[in-house]
Amino acid sequence: PSNRRSRAGVAPCSSRPGRGEEGLRGALYRQKARALAVAAQRKSGTDALGDLEQAVAALRSALVYTRREATPMLWARLQDELGRTLALLAAAGGGTPRLGQAVRAFEKALDVWTKEAAPERRAGTLNRLGHALAAFSLPGVPADTFRAKAARAFTEAFDIYSACGLTEPADEAHHNLARLMRAGEAPGECAGTGLVSLPRPRRP
Repeated sequence: PSNRRSRAGVAPCSSRPGRGEEGLRGALYRQKARALAVAAQRKSGTDALGDLEQAVAALRSALVYTRREATPMLWARLQDELGRTLALLAAAGGGTPRLGQAVRAFEKALDVWTKEAAPERRAGTLNRLGHALAAFSLPGVPADTFRAKAARAFTEAFDIYSACGLTEPADEAHHNLARLMRAGEAPGECAGTGLVSLPRPRRP
């Protein structure tokens, strides 16, 4: 069936847009978000806040018009992009709540990007999730709670990249975990998990 709207009349304002219109609106919001993210990269610190806030709003609008059940990979990519933008916003001065929202967006992407369906995408998002968790905090919650999760995210990313034979990103994941350890941020509860003695990835 055609996705074009009928020329015979205009749909009532209360009706939901059709799938074709949803896809068009979603694409427009995605383009807007990417343009704003590029603009933000040309700025620094709080100067980038306005563009990043608008990029977050555009991505959330794109998700309104992107159905997980219809296009799960696109939906996951938008969640990942939302997480990246929120993390940038937090770093630019957007505050801890934005970082928490980034963590949730990354976790939603990971629900779709499984090891079987999209291993490399999953590993990339795990790396970004690890960075967000390492910097995240909540009143009354021990920092080690989030750092332990960050260590597990970096470790899984390392395992996936190593299994795929991707040595450079595996090195990066290993470096991220090692830095977490060296900084004295490694939670004691990880001591017996093998994380400290994680092997270096082998080069072909």
